[in-house]
Parts: sequence; C-alpha cells; structure tokens
Amino acid sequence: TAVPFYERFSAQAPGDAEHERRRAAAYGSLAGIYLTTGRYEDAVKHYELQVSILEQLGGAPGASADDRRRLGEACNQIALTLRQTDSG
Repeated sequence: TAVPFYERFSAQAPGDAEHERRRAAAYGSLAGIYLTTGRYEDAVKHYELQVSILEQLGGAPGASADDRRRLGEACNQIALTLRQTDSG
C-alpha cells in the first residue's frame, strides 16, 4: 500500500518551505487513506499534523494565498471527519 511511503516521507526532518509543503501533503494523503478505510481517529491525527505544518507556512511573512487555502482545506477536513464520526 501507499501508507509506508507516506509515513516515511512525512517523518522526515523539517526543511525549507517547499519540503514542508510536501510533508504536509504526505500527512494529508495518509489522512485521506485512513478516512477511506474508516480509521477516523488516525485520519484526524494526520490532518492535525498537516495543519500544524500549514499553520507555520500560512502564518509566515509573505505566505502565499495557496498556503492559506491549503490550511483552510485541512481544517475543513478535520471538521468533516469529526462530523462523520458523530453520525456513525
């Protein structure tokens, strides 16, 4: 499966902004896999890890609109996942 790849990539040490965007995307991909397989707690955990990276990028001086958009999308995914667990 893709899970081991994303786990290894997301666990890498922090780097420059572009590397951090890729790490955030890896966490988001893992979260999506966990969401699809019904592992909601794991999905939320990985979305939260994604958010923590994106908060740093989106809050940095000169942050792009794209970084802020990704942050908003990740926060929304947490809310949607939590909503899904409440309805189950």
